[in-house]
Amino acid sequence: MSGNYGYENQNLIKGLKINHEKPQVLTYINERGLINFNLDPKEKLKNKLIPYFNIQQVNDDYLVCTDAWDEIRGLPSIFSIWFSVILLIISSSLLFFLFYALFKNEISFALIIGTFALIGSTYLLIKIFNISFGRELFGYTHYPLIFNRKKQELHYFEPYQKKWISAPWSDYHFSININENHEYAVNASLIDQNEIIQQVVVFPFRFRSLSLVEGHWEFFRRYMAGEDLEKLKNNIHYYAPNVIDRKEIARETWFRLKLLRFSERDYFTDQVKLPSDFNLNLLIFGIPQFLIRRLCVRTSKTPQVPREWIN
Repeated sequence: MSGNYGYENQNLIKGLKINHEKPQVLTYINERGLINFNLDPKEKLKNKLIPYFNIQQVNDDYLVCTDAWDEIRGLPSIFSIWFSVILLIISSSLLFFLFYALFKNEISFALIIGTFALIGSTYLLIKIFNISFGRELFGYTHYPLIFNRKKQELHYFEPYQKKWISAPWSDYHFSININENHEYAVNASLIDQNEIIQQVVVFPFRFRSLSLVEGHWEFFRRYMAGEDLEKLKNNIHYYAPNVIDRKEIARETWFRLKLLRFSERDYFTDQVKLPSDFNLNLLIFGIPQFLIRRLCVRTSKTPQVPREWIN
């Protein structure tokens, strides 16, 4: 799974118009096409239920889970740090050249180009912070979804606006879309009177199998429809750390990375296998992501969940 905390959904989904005449197509305002499958909250599907590994807490009243990008937490910052270091080196060199030219009173075309390059690199550093570091470093430890079936509400902490999206379950339009990475995802959209999407809540599982993503939707649909909780729990084979009021500890971080990033999961048989190159990948890629993820967790704050949603 790729993506940066809903960035592609901000660009591809928000601003779309629901097309009821063609149930597998959303109409984009500026004529960009997007495949979409509308979902009916009252229609029961026979797919295998796929709760995934993001559920933190579930009871008869509410279900809390992490966002769809929890497993890549740390990766955007790794790439951003490397890119930022390169930009800082370039910026420092340009700044030194600029001061040197001013000291020598030498104004040239190269100096003008260097000045614009310095401004551009500074702008890129600011964008990197807003897009990546602002979501991971000095952001929030996670971006939870809360399905309150007692009150029939869905709440989501949006990573870009850093605010809660909250509405009755019946106010959402549900659909499955395929993004630019050819991954299917369930979206719960709030639309205006013209049926233009204003807000998007992304369910915590994205995959290249439409059948599996439909099974993911069906698990949450049945939960909100009031299906027996014990039957639904039989499909949950792994819970995410329950970090509603605390931060993820190192042992939990390491286990999450091993499970989500470096293991092979068969969702039809519910088996988790270790690939032959597991130890090598864990050493080369796992340790850097673990260290950055720990830094992200330590520098971030936990989102404050309103108590009336989980009581």
